[in-house]
Amino acid sequence: MKTWRSRRTSGARLPGWTSFRGAGREDFNAHLGAAVDQFTQLLGPPELDVLVDAPDVPGKRRYAGWRRAGNALVVGQGPEPLSFFSGEEARVCIGPLGVDEGFPPAAELGAFLQF
Repeated sequence: MKTWRSRRTSGARLPGWTSFRGAGREDFNAHLGAAVDQFTQLLGPPELDVLVDAPDVPGKRRYAGWRRAGNALVVGQGPEPLSFFSGEEARVCIGPLGVDEGFPPAAELGAFLQF
């Protein structure tokens, strides 16, 4: 599955990336919620929309996924690797997922979004 980064909370500066140093969990969740809402307007309700306990930060992480033919689009939250996992990022991933293949269990969604 390929990963494209849309928003991050770490301080790394790379062209095309937006960083929100010091942003709180509520801000981060609101940005992810806005992305889910926009994809829902385009694609309809997600087949997958779950909250998962985050072992490394307080609160939960949200994952939403849509399927079209043999492809999946997944929006989710996770640790940001370029800052040595000191921040979090929101990810929009598009990749193959067989028509008869289900999304992974909620506890495995973070690994599902890794590149």
